Amino acid sequence: MSWFRVDDDMLDHPKWIQALRDGGDAALHLWMRLGTWSSRHLTDGVIPPHVADVLPGPRGGKTRARAYRALADASLIHRQSDGSITLHDYLDFNPSRDSVLAGRQRKTKNKQDQRDRETVTGDNAAPEPGDRSVPSRPVPSPQNSHSTSGRFKGGPDPEPAALMWLPEAYTPPESLYASAILAGCTRAGLDEAVKYWRGRKLGGEWRSAEAFFEGKLGAIRIREEKTRAAARDGARPGPGHGSGSRDPDLDTTGAATAFRPTGDHRKFCEQHKLDIDVAVRAYVAGGEHEQVGFAQSDKRFMARLKCWAHTGVFLATGPLPGAKRKGT
Repeated sequence: MSWFRVDDDMLDHPKWIQALRDGGDAALHLWMRLGTWSSRHLTDGVIPPHVADVLPGPRGGKTRARAYRALADASLIHRQSDGSITLHDYLDFNPSRDSVLAGRQRKTKNKQDQRDRETVTGDNAAPEPGDRSVPSRPVPSPQNSHSTSGRFKGGPDPEPAALMWLPEAYTPPESLYASAILAGCTRAGLDEAVKYWRGRKLGGEWRSAEAFFEGKLGAIRIREEKTRAAARDGARPGPGHGSGSRDPDLDTTGAATAFRPTGDHRKFCEQHKLDIDVAVRAYVAGGEHEQVGFAQSDKRFMARLKCWAHTGVFLATGPLPGAKRKGT
């Protein structure tokens, strides 16, 4: 797209005062038509005779002829011997055809270079096999790219998108905790989601692990609300999230927010013929799991199961027999 440049105070120039006096607004209308046509077709201010005769503008033969005459008398246009019209000092205020074309080629090359960098080098390079680091940017693909520019049309098929792995050592930053709280989640809910996804494929395209979990905050909040309601109603807990287990809710929403027994807890109860459902309901009702982190809660629950196996009584709250108290 090219632009026809107009000085904002041109109508105060003596030439335009004369042209408007002799030709009226029709002279301005016709001159704008001539200028915009030349700019659009890159003719450097020259309008061929066959265009000058049929170019839209003032209606009526006499009005049109009067406008042309007024512009010519004021030296705003010049009629050539071949019948063409030249706009006065056009190239003093507007770029030439050569400069416009050079600028377009420059922009096209810059865009192509940028696309080549994005698809071949740098941040979008696919990770080596076994690399579980979190890429800073996803590899674009035509199936799930948000771009509608059609950048892949007519070109080779892009590389498949890299799957993001969440590192085992990943811990959420405080900014992510702040986002979770603003979304109505708890720190414990976010911690459980992170615990579940450590070492797993996140799937899809994500700019960062933080972006992945921010996209799950709504689901985490809903799951927390359901879990609290189930705990109040004494509903049976769902499947565990321990080693080797996969919680369907966690797979879908990316988080589990209430206490769930691990595989080790269930194995211990099976060995000692303990009813784990009874223990979980009593433990959740006691509320100890809401006061500590999930890792610490798992350890305390296991300690209470061992005490139950030894004494025959499940203590959901309070100190266990033989436990050391602080300050002793």
